[in-house]
Amino acid sequence: MERRALSSTAWAETGISSRAPKPIQALQAKELAWAREVYKPEFDVEGLPIGMTDNYDHLTTEEKSHNRVYLAFREFQKFGVVESMMVLRKEFTSFGEIDILYGMDIRPFDKPAIAHTWKKDAVYGRQFVAGTNPIMLQAVSTTTAFPPPALKSFSIDSISLVPVLAGKDVKHLISQGRFTFVDYRPYLAPFVTEYKASEKKKNGGTIVAPVGLFYHDVEGAEVYPIGIQLEDGGYIFHPSTTLEPEKDCAWLTAKMWLALADTQVHELSTHLFKVHLCVEPFGIALHRQLPRSHPVFKLVTPHMDGTMQINAEGREIFIPVLAQIFSMGDGIIDFFKHVHSNLDFFELGPVKDLEKRGFGADSTSSLNMPGQYPWAEDARDLWEILTNYCDSFLALHYANDAAIAADTELQAWIKECATFFRYKGVPTSLSSRSQLTQVVATIIWTGSAQHSSVNYPQYEYYGFPPNRPPKTYLPVPKQRDDSLEERKAVAFLPPAVESLIAINTAATLAQYNEYDNYLGDRKFDYFGPAARQELGVMTQFSQDLVAYDGRIKARNETLPGRKENPYKWLLTTQIVASTRV
Repeated sequence: MERRALSSTAWAETGISSRAPKPIQALQAKELAWAREVYKPEFDVEGLPIGMTDNYDHLTTEEKSHNRVYLAFREFQKFGVVESMMVLRKEFTSFGEIDILYGMDIRPFDKPAIAHTWKKDAVYGRQFVAGTNPIMLQAVSTTTAFPPPALKSFSIDSISLVPVLAGKDVKHLISQGRFTFVDYRPYLAPFVTEYKASEKKKNGGTIVAPVGLFYHDVEGAEVYPIGIQLEDGGYIFHPSTTLEPEKDCAWLTAKMWLALADTQVHELSTHLFKVHLCVEPFGIALHRQLPRSHPVFKLVTPHMDGTMQINAEGREIFIPVLAQIFSMGDGIIDFFKHVHSNLDFFELGPVKDLEKRGFGADSTSSLNMPGQYPWAEDARDLWEILTNYCDSFLALHYANDAAIAADTELQAWIKECATFFRYKGVPTSLSSRSQLTQVVATIIWTGSAQHSSVNYPQYEYYGFPPNRPPKTYLPVPKQRDDSLEERKAVAFLPPAVESLIAINTAATLAQYNEYDNYLGDRKFDYFGPAARQELGVMTQFSQDLVAYDGRIKARNETLPGRKENPYKWLLTTQIVASTRV
């Protein structure tokens, strides 16, 4: 719906200082001078986005809220509780022994449902399209020769022997877009290491940078892992052609190795870096450069609630904990820098991300069929609604592109955003409303929908460590061992206490709380001459989101793949409006 910009008289008082009366300009200048002192960022590490602080006590009162969970973690750290627990090194001798962990914590955990199905290949494959890290799959091209460069050691002959492909014409399936892959080398290759107890590293375990090949069974609406290579040029693991699936511990272990890599990339890149650390610089600059009456401040600030606090707590408390329970160990900050060095800001948005991975609108991948890639399907739908909302809101205040260029506060904001973000695709100036819409929509998407879709499912998948192991001390296997038994496969897991801390961490991160504000809700009033029009835009946005939720529910009730496994993580009832946990 096209919206008419406000008249020049009303527009002059909507918060854009260059159009405001002189007394209002003076008040806003005073407000910004105060904000620049209060929001003076302390966390400035070369190669990383600017952050507010790494100390909860240094936050402004406005950015603090009482959070018992994190303050309790802080007290545990002060007294060395986590370090003391780490000396308890009980090893598991069977997967069944993991059950004891669910009664050992100060708050009891329900064992997640995936503990009963995690060994199944279809359950494993589904997590790459609807799990905690659904942004890693890449489409195998239907128009270029197989294998693609990332899978250079794979061959049609070898994958044709995989049981799920028995009797099928693999070349024809390739032409139908049935294959996808994951490649963790761009993320993890610089950090590949094998744990050696003799080196007495304080933190960390073995890290691999594997690739994995997947087959999409359209008729069964399932995704199957069919090949895993743990080392560049190394042995390729496939499901056994002779052993029963439940006895194929070599293949099970290969999947755990791939899941280990995915866990490092998900928690440290997809979640912590590409959401938490990438959103915060925009919020800091928002306070420093825009008065509270500015339309962009009003549009974006609900999606910054709690972000500075959780990031301060994360730097102070959680990153040290993750260093103890993840294979990445003390390399986490260097890993962040590596991810940032290859980042493009606009690829944080779902459409550009999907296009880059081969799932654009013109993709021939069979995963683009309805119901087959739930995260992508819902993300595209929500992104269109979100960009329409942002454009409609901004159209109330910017009649044309010249008005964007003339807003000196807006230009100062985006320039500081680019500086704080270390550039990486963030423009240093804005020349059009469509450009501003893309910037703002990317920020809001990342802090709300993307964060919710990769954070809140964590306990369902990480809550049972064999499914998504955070760490291993084992050396990398060089070839298949058909004699491998469960008691040796379970040795892949870290000791019980590290697994318990991992479960506890996942449960903490996956918690919703009573103070959460959900996407489409508005917990404060609009103000100023544009209030009625702004409320109209917000009301339309809320109505669009209700219809969107209805479409998700219909997809979950009718589409193959989603009927059997409904995907809920991009329903607005699951999307907290900001990154606050």
